[in-house]
Amino acid sequence: MHLPLCRRRCPYCDFPIVVSEHYVPRVVQAICQELAWWHAFWGASLTVTSVYFGGGTPSFHSVRWLDAIVNTIVKHFKLEKSCEWTIECNPEDVSPEWLRQIRAFPFNRFSLGAQALRDEWLRWLGRLHTVRQIYQAVDLLFTLSDNVSIDWIFGLPNQTIDDVDFHLREIERMQLPHFSAYLLTIEENTVFGYWVQKGKLTIDEERQADLIAYLHQSVRTFGYEAYEISNFARAVRFRSRHNLLYWTCGNYLAVGPGAHSAWTVEGIRYRRANPAHPYRYLQAVTNPNPLQCEPLSDTAWWNEWILGQVRLLTIPLNRIRQQDPWLYQHVERALATCPQEWFCPAIGGDLRLSVRGILFSESILQALFLLPEETPEGWRFRLWQNA
Repeated sequence: MHLPLCRRRCPYCDFPIVVSEHYVPRVVQAICQELAWWHAFWGASLTVTSVYFGGGTPSFHSVRWLDAIVNTIVKHFKLEKSCEWTIECNPEDVSPEWLRQIRAFPFNRFSLGAQALRDEWLRWLGRLHTVRQIYQAVDLLFTLSDNVSIDWIFGLPNQTIDDVDFHLREIERMQLPHFSAYLLTIEENTVFGYWVQKGKLTIDEERQADLIAYLHQSVRTFGYEAYEISNFARAVRFRSRHNLLYWTCGNYLAVGPGAHSAWTVEGIRYRRANPAHPYRYLQAVTNPNPLQCEPLSDTAWWNEWILGQVRLLTIPLNRIRQQDPWLYQHVERALATCPQEWFCPAIGGDLRLSVRGILFSESILQALFLLPEETPEGWRFRLWQNA
């Protein structure tokens, strides 16, 4: 569920959001309508294993809007008994009163948009909360669930290894079972993008690479395992089941402005993207044929799948070798162009990205990606449609 409302736009953010409630009631109504269409599209064959409320800032939305969407989901879809229900929230929204209201909902996983654990960095990132509010929010959320995660942005100008170490120690001290660490990236249509164009902001990519390396080298000493390039968990049960669907080419239905869906039916991978602007999204929902989608080519599907595998820090050589000899040869040739130090052996003869490989993951992907003209006539990628 993409809920677009935010208090204001952060200087690094290029997500499809709004800072006015003008469109929100109609967007919520459209989301409920879109959910009903998806139910009609899939019928009773679909069992939902995870529900994710992202944005935007879902915790800033009125509880009555959340209630309307949750009731629509429960009404139309068969939910797995152990379904993971995640909601993103900001520290300034998490109060005893908000918890009292949200306790009635089925949310059992909370993702807190902390972004930094020092006030000076929070101010630079344009955040409205303080470090004290982060700690208070974590304590309150732990009264609802033991599955609490925080988002953290690192690689800010002049940050050092000591800053990364400090954040890891604080995350450990809060006993968080999961965290996501995202390297600061500069998007073109943002305040930070404008600063870079005007020479007011410079990103030191070599320093950022050092911070990535330190993070992945050190995280195990703090009790966490990297199960994806930017995601770390204390135990398997705390890994984000929802995000794993993205990274393994699972089936996922997305609703709301700017939401992207993908699914596989009878050996064909499909995608669908909603318009990002709320007004255009509302127009699209009134379309007589709202669930138009496009099939992926076999090479595009392979590229999507291998992208997810590299993000999960692994290249499953055995699986590829057993099921597609031509594809295995392509992968062997591609990996031969990469330095051996980018990989380390994994269980069963597969490969795992080393810390060095994580730094050069984009280069690994460029070697592994396929163009349509590179494949033999009649080749089909149909190995992992049920992943």
